[in-house]
Amino acid sequence: MYQVGDLVRYVPYNNEHPGSWVMYGGLGIIVSIVTGENSPAKVYKVKWLDSMEDSFLPGDFLEILEI
Repeated sequence: MYQVGDLVRYVPYNNEHPGSWVMYGGLGIIVSIVTGENSPAKVYKVKWLDSMEDSFLPGDFLEILEI
């Protein structure tokens, strides 16, 4: 789905009830991909451009930006 070096945007959402929403957040670059030992799920380590901090997120919360 995503690759190291992809430019992504943080897109949290809530679709649990009527009136669901999507919010656009910061921009970052995927710096590594981690797979769980007991699960095939992937988690992406993202370095955020505005703060240069890292965080780990599932792909559901990210969107690739095409340049």
